[in-house]
Amino acid sequence: MIPRQTLSSFVNTISIRQSDSSVPVRPQLMVVKSALFLQMAVEHVVKKSKKIDSHFKHSEQEGRYLKQCQKSCNVPQHALIQDVETRWNSTYLMLARLSEQRKAIILYILERRGM
Repeated sequence: MIPRQTLSSFVNTISIRQSDSSVPVRPQLMVVKSALFLQMAVEHVVKKSKKIDSHFKHSEQEGRYLKQCQKSCNVPQHALIQDVETRWNSTYLMLARLSEQRKAIILYILERRGM
């Protein structure tokens, strides 16, 4: 669980608009990501999510098998989204897509990895 104080400062940081600040967007992005990763649990989840996404991006065969799992689980057949360092919302989009595809990914792990 993220403490309330950390969340409020994180939201305030996000609310900064480029025109209201003399700080360029890139350093603002670094501040937001630093605040987010103060929580070790968040950092752990993001790292695992990147590994999952990377696994399917680097193997066409595994990507096809994920699509079969998506059909079996009746989840939307959307591609996973990669976290891109220069896009401030890509971490959020990656996590949201993985959450959407959770059933298909679990089915993939159970069938493909035999766990």
